[in-house]
Amino acid sequence: MLTLELPEDIKNRMELLSMSTGRTMHFFALEAIFEYLDEIEDKYMPLNAIAEEDAHGMEDQSESL
Repeated sequence: MLTLELPEDIKNRMELLSMSTGRTMHFFALEAIFEYLDEIEDKYMPLNAIAEEDAHGMEDQSESL
């Protein structure tokens, strides 16, 4: 389970969308996450991959000493 505290203006927009379409706010929150998860991963994952490579590189160097 995931709980999000949304800014009031975003919450209001989602409530209006929900009432207008008959779909739940949960549905639209999932849609937004599915839509942008790849983009967010591309933005943040390369930094994590570089940090992991650096950490592994240091481990490999210490093993060869």
